Amino acid sequence: KILIAREPNRICPVDGEILLKENTHEIIIDRCPKCKGIWLDAGEIEAIKEAAQSEGLAIGMVL
Repeated sequence: KILIAREPNRICPVDGEILLKENTHEIIIDRCPKCKGIWLDAGEIEAIKEAAQSEGLAIGMVL
């Protein structure tokens, strides 16, 4: 939670809303409350996939 507080607010490139920070598998992702888009930093998609696989969860991608 300390790391989340130190990160600057980011803006959604789709609609300009301030992105909400969410902790998923110990990875902080940015989610737009308006368009529901999620924005990942470099390497985060791989880290989420690894965490999901280690927990035996099914994963997929929607583009």
